[in-house]
Amino acid sequence: MRIGFIGPFAKMNNANYASERQVGAIEHQIFGLAKELSLLGHELYITRNWKGKNKEDFIEGIHFLNINCFNSIEQGFNDSKFPLNHLSHAYYVARAPKLIANMDLDVINVSRVFSGWFALEHIRSHRSHSVFITHDNDIYVTAGLGHSRLPYWPRKTLRAINKRYDATVAVTKGIKEYFTSIGLSCHAIIPEAIDPNEYKCLDEEGFILTAERLVPHKRVEDLIQAYSEISDDIEEDLVIIGSGPCEKPLRRYAASLNLKERIRFIPFLPKSKYRDYLSKCSIFVLPSVAEAFGVVIIEAMASGKPVIARNIIGPRDIITNRHDGFLFENVDELEKYLQLLLSDEVLRKKLGKNARKTVEEKYTFDKIARQYLILYESLIN
Repeated sequence: MRIGFIGPFAKMNNANYASERQVGAIEHQIFGLAKELSLLGHELYITRNWKGKNKEDFIEGIHFLNINCFNSIEQGFNDSKFPLNHLSHAYYVARAPKLIANMDLDVINVSRVFSGWFALEHIRSHRSHSVFITHDNDIYVTAGLGHSRLPYWPRKTLRAINKRYDATVAVTKGIKEYFTSIGLSCHAIIPEAIDPNEYKCLDEEGFILTAERLVPHKRVEDLIQAYSEISDDIEEDLVIIGSGPCEKPLRRYAASLNLKERIRFIPFLPKSKYRDYLSKCSIFVLPSVAEAFGVVIIEAMASGKPVIARNIIGPRDIITNRHDGFLFENVDELEKYLQLLLSDEVLRKKLGKNARKTVEEKYTFDKIARQYLILYESLIN
């Protein structure tokens, strides 16, 4: 089977596949799934916004189709500073769907609503079957706390995609329920995944960990607030890995609570170093109010660590409360669960062990790839 993925319309740095740096979250899912499908004997193609000299690279059994106007461009459209950056990104947006559609593939996969919309015309004009995967959260799960309202145009765009693609895949049960509630169809629930062999559990080094883009809907300030309430009673520091527009306000907030020496801000790390932090933390916390899935959760679980996450679409589909982690509703509950886990090493290890088992049973790329093959075969046949 010949299978293609349109890489997200995102910044070039996110498309550094097979490197040690942290690629974009959706790119990571595409790469992991494509590698497994390749191992199963299928031919894989992925478009990417890349500055390489070659029009096509072959990496770990996958054909990467490189599209870029200006080799020096490093930024995505929204954070571009110069007109040439805008032109380069716009070129990828226009070129990627057309290129992948001309590859005479059996199946084309598209993630993100923006990508799906721009790919519609090209995909419909070819014989390839099309699959839309709901990796992104910012449009259809505005707050993450329920079935939120959609602005008119994003809702209209999503309806067009849902109507014209051959199949829509939800990454969680909550997303499928959300689609149903606004009158859209969903053909399968196939979660995101990781390779658990890349993660290990080492002795704790006495810190609480969170890792995410530092943007408003991640609500890292809630974690800082909860931590401030118990910081005098615990030895563990708080480590925040990530970057984004909220970094300076968060640093100021931590300083205002006299926690500058107890809270460490670390930029995004190469994958191996990030996994090292995961392996040595005591607890992982995800305070976000909007997640389509939350891969960082299963990464921490694969590292044998208990996770505390907000009770929203995504985390509540992964975590079984009090079995392999905790789901909280507000800052008071977050504070309570932090205190409970930090005061009970036996409980931490028990939940961490259960968490690792959950990932091995449900969220590995080999299992997920086979679920996609079942979907593809149903479309083709």
